[in-house]
Amino acid sequence: FQDTDFQSASGVIWQAVYTLAPFFCIVATTIALVLDGRAGWAKGAIKLLIFLPFAMPATASTILWAYNFSPDSSVFSRALHAAGVDNAFAFATPSALPYAIMNIVVWQNIGAWVVVLTASLAGIPQEIVEMARIEGAGALALAFRIKLPLMIPIIVLMVVSVTSYVLTLITEPYLLQQALQVPATFTPNMWAY
Repeated sequence: FQDTDFQSASGVIWQAVYTLAPFFCIVATTIALVLDGRAGWAKGAIKLLIFLPFAMPATASTILWAYNFSPDSSVFSRALHAAGVDNAFAFATPSALPYAIMNIVVWQNIGAWVVVLTASLAGIPQEIVEMARIEGAGALALAFRIKLPLMIPIIVLMVVSVTSYVLTLITEPYLLQQALQVPATFTPNMWAY
């Protein structure tokens, strides 16, 4: 554990755990709560669109984002350049690499957790929700005082799962080595490999 490359790689992973897990959980829970209040075909269509990146293999989505992060091939970079914004994509810098990889992880996995969270919301007894509404609870009070406390077991499972995923990162940084000059010892798994 005295190797400086390993210590650096561990620092990257713990930075990702401390920033990604809370962000991921807050965004997924917020999307699920917003979708829970909706009815009709739009709710299903939005859940499907959010879920689709999860259906892609990690390799394919990482390569897709490698092109999006590259200033030479990115559609976003070209659009921003046409709008007069230059150097908007600084993901190739070493300090931004963890955030580029976190972006890929969120994009790949958030859809599955939104589906799981909306399923947990569907399992809340409607009697509890109706009783809270009769007592005068608005949408925010209903979300924070009724729904969120009942979702805590699923949210804890999500935190553990996201943390486990981040601690075992190797696919995304390994595939980004060529496009973004990711060091060979970027994560502890890459260091060990």
